Amino acid sequence: MRLAENARISGIAPAPRSELAAGRFIGTATLGEKDGALVALEVLVFPESLRGTGEGHYARDLRPESMMTNAPIEGAVAAANDRALTVKYKGGE
Repeated sequence: MRLAENARISGIAPAPRSELAAGRFIGTATLGEKDGALVALEVLVFPESLRGTGEGHYARDLRPESMMTNAPIEGAVAAANDRALTVKYKGGE
C-alpha cells in the first residue's frame, strides 16, 4: 500500500465523559428517541483540527434507521446514569 505524502491517518481511543463539554466538536450516531431526545449509539470527540467535519444531521449506515449528527456541544446535563447533550449546527439543533 502506498499513501500520498499528504495522507491523513486517524484512530479512535476511549475518552472520559469529561471530554463531553460545551464547545467540543462531536459526532454522534443515534438510533430512535427517548423522552423526545435522540439516543446515542456512539459519540466521537473530534480533535480540534477536524472541527466542522461533516457538520449537520443526516442518515447513517451504522444500523437501519440510524442517524449521524456532527456539531459542537452547546450544553451537557448529567441525569442519573445518562447524560443529555445539546448540539447546534447550521440549520438545526
